[in-house]
Amino acid sequence: MRTLIVMLWSCVCLVLSGCTAAPTVALPTQPIYVIAGQRAVPGYAPAEVSIVDRTTLKPVSSRPLALSYIREALYDGTHLWYGYAGDIDIDMHTVAQLSPDLATEAVYEVCTEPNGIHDDGDAIIVLCTQNGMVAHATRIRKHDGSIVADTEIVTKWGDMMYIDSVLFNGELIVYGGGNYQDHTDRTAQELQVRDPRTLALRRIVEMPETEIGMDNFIVTADSLYILNNASKYAIEYGFEPVDLMQYTAGSAAVEVLPNIGRSPTDGVITDGYLYTVHNIGNNIDYSPVSIYRTNLTTMEQQHWEFDGAQWSFINDISVIDGRIIIALPRTTDPEREGLYEFDPSTGALLFRSAIPGASLIVDTQSERTAMRPSRRP
Repeated sequence: MRTLIVMLWSCVCLVLSGCTAAPTVALPTQPIYVIAGQRAVPGYAPAEVSIVDRTTLKPVSSRPLALSYIREALYDGTHLWYGYAGDIDIDMHTVAQLSPDLATEAVYEVCTEPNGIHDDGDAIIVLCTQNGMVAHATRIRKHDGSIVADTEIVTKWGDMMYIDSVLFNGELIVYGGGNYQDHTDRTAQELQVRDPRTLALRRIVEMPETEIGMDNFIVTADSLYILNNASKYAIEYGFEPVDLMQYTAGSAAVEVLPNIGRSPTDGVITDGYLYTVHNIGNNIDYSPVSIYRTNLTTMEQQHWEFDGAQWSFINDISVIDGRIIIALPRTTDPEREGLYEFDPSTGALLFRSAIPGASLIVDTQSERTAMRPSRRP
């Protein structure tokens, strides 16, 4: 039987981090939650969640969390959920349910290194990266954390190295690479469709034969837009580059869309335009970071470039009431870590609030409040 640990925040402080309780505050209308959890390593950076006013984008309250990487989070209408994945030295295996006022946290045991988390009615689906190389899925009941389905995920090459997942129109989509012996096979990866209730494999979706790396899915009512952050390496390995793909529920294969610019890593869709961020994460030489705007009807584009040293660590992008908001957990000026607004009329990134380590944005009013995984540290 799974053990449910429900504690007032004063108790959590004693058990997890020795921190002090945050004062009770009045919640702003339709708040945003911002989590700092990408760089949560002892002696380096903390893990913290902040309540943010959606109008001013200013934090109104915050509380420390257990020191752990937190790579995805969601709001299910009543609570905030996130996974404690541990850090480079310690594996953790819990997901947390946090009250909207940040006062009460419930922690449930799941698979090791939870990185993906999805809301499915009365249950939460968790995708894990056990030891970094073995994908695992667990479905738990929200009210008591009891496990109703659990499975290891494998590919035709053996264990899957989990990378990303999304719950879309009754399908659990899981993407990962095979832990294969022949490392010259650059296409050893699978896009799987699984039953969200039983977690059983339904089918494998055909993908183009090219260099592919997926960090994020962009969800619309009808489609998934799939960004290929590895497209800049395709020509080097003898493939045609593919920047953007589209998947429709029930399909046997993804559709390759016109190219939009190499290695898009994250993005949003608003007012018929696709906004994508390029060349972040593994930007070792700090080459320019780009934001592209693509008209999804005509595929016409405009793009802006930014200093790679300052902007390579963009970690999340979201649309808040029509405004494009970016979380920047690390920059050349630590006092400028936090939330920025991208203004398409000028191409400017405008500093809106200081939130140290801000890496994930959860909008309580979004149709899809599950947040994408952060870039791997």
